[in-house]
Amino acid sequence: MRSCILFFTLLACIQPPVRGRSQPAVPASSPVVQDWDYQTLARTPEAWNGLIVTSPDPANIADHTPDGSPSLHVVTGYGIDELQWPSHLVYPVDASRLSPDTRQVTVRFWIKGESGIKISLRITNSRARPLSATRSWTLDGDWQQITFDEPLTSSLSTAGSWLSAPRLILEKCDAGQHILVGPLTATFIPSPPLSTPAAAPAAPVAASRSAAWLPLDTSDLYVRAGTALDYTPFAGTAPAGAYGRVIVNRRGELAFASQPDIPVRFLSVQWMPPRYEFPNLTDEQIAAFADAIARQGYNMVRFHFLDNFINANNKAAALKKPPSRYVLPENPDEIRWDPKALDRTHRFFAELKKRGIYWNLDFMTSFVGYTNGAVLQQTGAVTRNPFNTKVQLYVNANFRANWRAAVTRLLNDINPYTGLSLKDDPALALASCLNEQEILIPHRKYGRELDPAWHKYLKNKYTTYTALHAAWDGQCGDTPLPPPPADDSASRDAFTLVPSINEIALTDTPAGRDMARACGEMESEVSLFYLNTLRELGFTGLVSNWNMRTRIGTVPARSLFPVITMNAYHAHPQFGTRTKADQRSALAAGGNSFKGQALARLLDRPFANTEYGLVFWNPWRHEQGLLYGAGAALQGWSALTCHAEPVVQTGSPLLWFHAGDDPVIRASETVAAYAFRRGDIAPSPHTIEIPLTDDFIYNGGRALGAIDDELSRLWALCRVGITYGQKRHDYPKDLSVSPDKTSSISGSQMFSTVADSTSTARLAAIARQLRNRKILTPDNVTDPASGILQSDTRQVTLDTSPSARGELHVRSPRLEGSVLKTGHPQKLDALTIDRCTTPASVTLLSIDPDTTRNLRTARRLLLVFSTDARNSDMKFANATEDTLVDLGTLPVLVRTGQLGITLDRATAVRPRAWALNLNGTRAAEIPVDIGTFPAGARLTLAIDTANPTSAGPTPFYEIEFPQTPEN
Repeated sequence: MRSCILFFTLLACIQPPVRGRSQPAVPASSPVVQDWDYQTLARTPEAWNGLIVTSPDPANIADHTPDGSPSLHVVTGYGIDELQWPSHLVYPVDASRLSPDTRQVTVRFWIKGESGIKISLRITNSRARPLSATRSWTLDGDWQQITFDEPLTSSLSTAGSWLSAPRLILEKCDAGQHILVGPLTATFIPSPPLSTPAAAPAAPVAASRSAAWLPLDTSDLYVRAGTALDYTPFAGTAPAGAYGRVIVNRRGELAFASQPDIPVRFLSVQWMPPRYEFPNLTDEQIAAFADAIARQGYNMVRFHFLDNFINANNKAAALKKPPSRYVLPENPDEIRWDPKALDRTHRFFAELKKRGIYWNLDFMTSFVGYTNGAVLQQTGAVTRNPFNTKVQLYVNANFRANWRAAVTRLLNDINPYTGLSLKDDPALALASCLNEQEILIPHRKYGRELDPAWHKYLKNKYTTYTALHAAWDGQCGDTPLPPPPADDSASRDAFTLVPSINEIALTDTPAGRDMARACGEMESEVSLFYLNTLRELGFTGLVSNWNMRTRIGTVPARSLFPVITMNAYHAHPQFGTRTKADQRSALAAGGNSFKGQALARLLDRPFANTEYGLVFWNPWRHEQGLLYGAGAALQGWSALTCHAEPVVQTGSPLLWFHAGDDPVIRASETVAAYAFRRGDIAPSPHTIEIPLTDDFIYNGGRALGAIDDELSRLWALCRVGITYGQKRHDYPKDLSVSPDKTSSISGSQMFSTVADSTSTARLAAIARQLRNRKILTPDNVTDPASGILQSDTRQVTLDTSPSARGELHVRSPRLEGSVLKTGHPQKLDALTIDRCTTPASVTLLSIDPDTTRNLRTARRLLLVFSTDARNSDMKFANATEDTLVDLGTLPVLVRTGQLGITLDRATAVRPRAWALNLNGTRAAEIPVDIGTFPAGARLTLAIDTANPTSAGPTPFYEIEFPQTPEN
């Protein structure tokens, strides 16, 4: 799992990077003026930390400034003594509009407030880092004209993409005080460029740079139209919803209502709205973002933590003593949206829809609910205090009413740019009720919060405490229970004597089995609340829930939904005094993070991954593209969602879950777009089912475990999944395998890890059955004892043998590739990897729009050579590099290597080849050769990314053949 608690945790140790944007040429002598008249959302400041702002009333002459202008009405929600930091207004300015040589900022406006209020002004970046001196004023109860005229103390090149210019801070105030702020003008004054000093001697190369690690330019990352990285020629032109709603067809696949026999696959962006930048983007900037999403191959966006964004939870008051309990709004008309955030989100929905990009929406992601900005989502409140949505929605009527009220608004409000509500818009393909809500024993502490549901379960089952005492043999785990009351009526009300649900749920004891069963019933009960509420609201779209843990005790609740979703990570960081990350290969363990999800999938309905990643700084994350792209295609999954932010305009220092900055993950996502979304890897035609029953789930202490890890490696052989209860849709079954046992699950509140199994006995037995049934053909190289598993299609081969140490080989007509650990030659089909001097993923794919052309005949090819990437000057605590000391800085450094390939071709037409920038533009032409042999022609290409003429260590290379009569 990856939840956005993470970003709040990060602030305690490493500040997330501020994004920059390429700046247009602005004449150095031209000042830029920004006016704020408060007449539109774009010309209204943002209120932070408990301020309440009301737009000007032109008819209220009493509130006009001395020069006759309507003013903004500001009310303080809290006094300065109640807050961790002062309330403030932010006047956001797009730094790309300003000259890079801006040196001075002048701000002028009128202000009136109660006597004694103290204000200050300064220029900051979007994350409050000062870029100027601070000036202060004390208000006197009358109108005062403020002039702020200060030089910048830092260059705009270090400021990021947005400025707070100014940030108006209330340094001294009481709760409930009123302030009138007149229209504000900010003037940005450039100075003539400073004379260029004589060049200094070259500085020593940083220790982290060497011939093995060279810098790669990540300053311009939106893929350009028409380049080799532009996926849109394969995407179609129909707007989202043109073929009706996304449905589940008769084979249990996602499809469009008017094309039910054609399965649909979604490659999804995981998007968490940038709280500082996104409310201030123009229509043109949002359209450019949507274009970039489409060009990178995505046809879905998952809206994650949208509730915090449009409900202004992130701007809420940061109280010194945050409440441990609070009351949430319960009626739709009490739910208020941040108007700028909502408007920009509506525009984004519309731009995505135009480009055929569907929406996957979390109805709730927030830990605090829809608070109307009244409660700051603070780390301590959400991780240690069980008074949060992940707990209270099981038992708290106020939280359920809040969920219903907010979802009512979400579904019924009309988007002015589409003319439709979300409820009626077929572009909404999928929704989840509450992200990662599973009962996380032992990693989330519940105290007595679940007692109402727990006591209800016990009373329904045992009627009296006396009967429970006898059934449990007087023990709750190793703890003796208090003796039952002598009076029978008192015994009926004595369930408060029973310990709250706790880690005993993991044990195979009477108390443990009851606790696990009660957890499962709580998850099912709240599922019915969600589904019944959505039905009452008239929502007919697809919905899912329970996407965090693959434990079998949640299967009954998960089975109530028409689509199964799951999140999983390999090398999810562990945050503490120092951040740690696993440095092992996912493939070496049989496909960690992917393989467990294969056994969460119910075979009679679609399966959609809603978060995944081999996470920075794991050195093997180049495995991700072929593992997930080929694996999900082989399994016939319906969606993949890399976490997170895979589309960015400008790169920042690499950071976990910032996929768009990372050339390794960008390369992986490119491979996944073709292997999975385009369907270059064929789905398995055979199915292995693993049937689950309540008896197996809830007996034997198994409920909080996962299906045996050994069985999860069946993903590499053929389609695999579980069954439970009555089938929703029929599917062909080739083999049924008993689950037999479970594996333990470890992790935290943010992720889960299933214990790896090294056994191969059951795999070997199943492989023999598949051979006997002719599902694995005689030429299939599967040998579980040796660590080799090959799919029934023979397109996917997983090799975990001691010599390979976790390799994956994929071959299909339009895509071939390997993840290699050592430098041995690897023959696929048309492609041979002759030399690879560093661990890497090497993939060659056809990008010829003529889909009948394979690698031997395609006129345009894309080669992806992906190794590892780090920040400059990253520092670790030990030689294993699993503990971070310093995240480092730009530029990004990429591990260099030498690659040699040959490709069998149908004709000897001579191609040209180029190394590509990360935006797809051609950086440098590189030599490529082709020769003939009796059976045809053979292309040879050699790359050395440490060679200065190679255009740097890019992962992308384009090969193009001219169109000739023989080609």
